[in-house]
Amino acid sequence: MFSTIPDSDKKDPNRNYQIRYKIKKKNHFDGEVFVLKDGAIFSMGSLVATKLKYSRDATIIGIETGGTAEGSNAVLTGHLVLPNSGIRVVVPHYHFDHKVDGQNNGRGLLPDIRVDYSISERIMNMDKEMMEIQKNILSNEKN
Repeated sequence: MFSTIPDSDKKDPNRNYQIRYKIKKKNHFDGEVFVLKDGAIFSMGSLVATKLKYSRDATIIGIETGGTAEGSNAVLTGHLVLPNSGIRVVVPHYHFDHKVDGQNNGRGLLPDIRVDYSISERIMNMDKEMMEIQKNILSNEKN
């Protein structure tokens, strides 16, 4: 699949693929965007949340993503078994760089509004992220 995409940086010894897309100017949404996320978001979920935050100024609500903000390893992976210890190691063949400046800190995407739950709130099936969105929408309507 990746061999069909041209290398975007000929000077770099590693192949660099860049998938470009055109921004739709007709029928697009200009309103405020909220992204709900939790620690179980990895890979492309982290990519989407990161792109929305930094290119669309979306408000991120929840907790830090499991996948990093700077990029993700995906698609093809190799498996090695270390001979002496028997430890199995997964080695990714590709890294997706999300192209977000200043995010190479090894952390997931941090939320703008952090939402934590107590055990009793989980038992009661509270939706605190939705409460935060409603609170933000109401405060924006008043302004």
